[in-house]
Amino acid sequence: MKKLDGILFDLDGTLWDSSKEVTVSWNKTIKKYKEVNRILTLQDIQGIMGLQVPGIAKKLFPELEEKKGIEIVTACCREECDHLRMTGGELFDGMKETIEKLAEKYPLFIVSNCLNGYIESFLEFHQMGRFFKDFLSAEATGFEKADNITLIRKKYQLEHAVYLGDTGGDQKACEKSGTPFVLASYGFGEVVGDVWKVKKISDFPDLIKQIEERME
Repeated sequence: MKKLDGILFDLDGTLWDSSKEVTVSWNKTIKKYKEVNRILTLQDIQGIMGLQVPGIAKKLFPELEEKKGIEIVTACCREECDHLRMTGGELFDGMKETIEKLAEKYPLFIVSNCLNGYIESFLEFHQMGRFFKDFLSAEATGFEKADNITLIRKKYQLEHAVYLGDTGGDQKACEKSGTPFVLASYGFGEVVGDVWKVKKISDFPDLIKQIEERME
């Protein structure tokens, strides 16, 4: 039986749910902009998880010029990192224990469509840094998630890796990068077709055993 040589993770909707604290932070930030006359809801924030900055700006502030929308979203993303370093987010049940267990056998990585500082806020506040070998954000490379998955796999020569994520965007990124996808069905998104899935992250190690048993 072959063994996986790496496991990659999405962050939002997969390892934690930061949406409550992000909502608080973003509403503080947008008060600084006279162009915005609304209060963001938790549903607004959960609806943009996994998107990159231009996509977020288009979805949340379609009435604004693209440049201004991107400016506001970028400011929100910058300030949310400082906020989350102080508050953390809501960890999914069993996440810490599962990651600690997996880290004993596999190199672990995070690839997320976020700005620099966001993954770090998760790692620092929740003291998770020692479990992950590396991570990549969209801003660090300027690339889409599929390309960042490919970069991690090439850098660490991962021939047999899987990616745990929660959205259709994650699924498409895995298809494009040739990486097997596992759905975190407890997260924010939906996917198309029949895929490997876990109802809670603590089920992931058992699924990995099944995946390895099927590997040629």
